[in-house]
Amino acid sequence: MRQYRIYGLGLGGRFVSVLEMERDTDDQALAEARNLMPQGEFELWEHGRFVARVKTKGPPEAGAAGLAPGG
Repeated sequence: MRQYRIYGLGLGGRFVSVLEMERDTDDQALAEARNLMPQGEFELWEHGRFVARVKTKGPPEAGAAGLAPGG
């Protein structure tokens, strides 16, 4: 299991909340993060590795190799 953090973003892109979870893959973590934060914008990190930024509008920005936007 990998440890992930979900950082909720507020106005100006500032971190306003943080949630922690453990999942086996980036895809599982991203799906759970979307369930936990259905509205707003957030970043998903696994330790010091950026996984994705999800916005309320438009596709997520991928940070990890092999993680396609939307995915």
